[in-house]
Amino acid sequence: MLDESLFQQLVLAVSDAIRRQDWDRLIVANRRLTEVVQSVILSDAQRQQLSDCYQTGLAQCQREADALWQKIQQTLQDREAMAAYACFGDAESFLG
Repeated sequence: MLDESLFQQLVLAVSDAIRRQDWDRLIVANRRLTEVVQSVILSDAQRQQLSDCYQTGLAQCQREADALWQKIQQTLQDREAMAAYACFGDAESFLG
């Protein structure tokens, strides 16, 4: 069995890195957790906690990706509107 204190520390490091969107720290924390987990047998509670940690992280990443997608779409719409305004605005300024 894995020492509970070490397990909690490793899971917290992964969760914190995800929350902060510190992908370099996440890589390091995930690698360390993976190394430790591969060499021991996890309890059912530890497996569930690990699963919950990664599911929460995945959900957060998906929310961030969705928000970024919305910003990109809004930027594209704004750019199209500005381009249309620039085209028609220039033509109208010559008419009078």
